[in-house]
Amino acid sequence: MDFFYHYTLERNISSIKADGPYSGSSFSATEYFDSYEAGQHLGVPPHYIDCVLKFANDGCFTKQQNVSSSNRFAGGGNEYKNNYRPRPIAYRKIRDREWKVL
Repeated sequence: MDFFYHYTLERNISSIKADGPYSGSSFSATEYFDSYEAGQHLGVPPHYIDCVLKFANDGCFTKQQNVSSSNRFAGGGNEYKNNYRPRPIAYRKIRDREWKVL
């Protein structure tokens, strides 16, 4: 089974679990274990990343362009969208290897 990942702050987990990610949220098919690395590839400041949400592939994830580089980010990460606000199946702290089921 394929999975997609959403990088966010832990304080957002309960609302994402209840309502799904905000419309227009980005997902990645790549699993990162470091906020700096994730931020560089996905164009997100690392202080906005302290956990990862895991989503099962429901067949509605659509590939967007790869993240562009800029004067602040390396870019190159893959970006996907899902217009149906899927619910996460698990989460982990960014540096953890073990997933916690939601």
